[in-house]
Amino acid sequence: MLDGTPEPDFPEDGLPGHREWAAKVADALAEEVRMPRGHEWPAGAERPVGDLAADPEEAEGEWAKAAGAADADTYLGHAGAGRHVTDPYVSVTARHALGLATTPPEYDEEAGRDTDGGGMKV
Repeated sequence: MLDGTPEPDFPEDGLPGHREWAAKVADALAEEVRMPRGHEWPAGAERPVGDLAADPEEAEGEWAKAAGAADADTYLGHAGAGRHVTDPYVSVTARHALGLATTPPEYDEEAGRDTDGGGMKV
């Protein structure tokens, strides 16, 4: 969801579209938080999975504030904070507690060139 941004590229040139997009990001993050919290986990995984939902929850709050921003500077502040708060490495602890793989995949260095059907080296 964060890969694409609305046109025009800069919120200064199209704040309404950016605010609408920020609301969609906030909604997606709220769902990302709801899903793990709405499930029962083994005792050793409850805390790591709960921790996994903390970053998206904080990010969701920032994106919701960006969606309600009155000006581009306020929007940029909250959108930047929403992007910054997400730590992809938090998932390693939760994945380990659930007995899942914890080694991130290696991606091809040549962006845009898919050499093995998935863009990842296996």
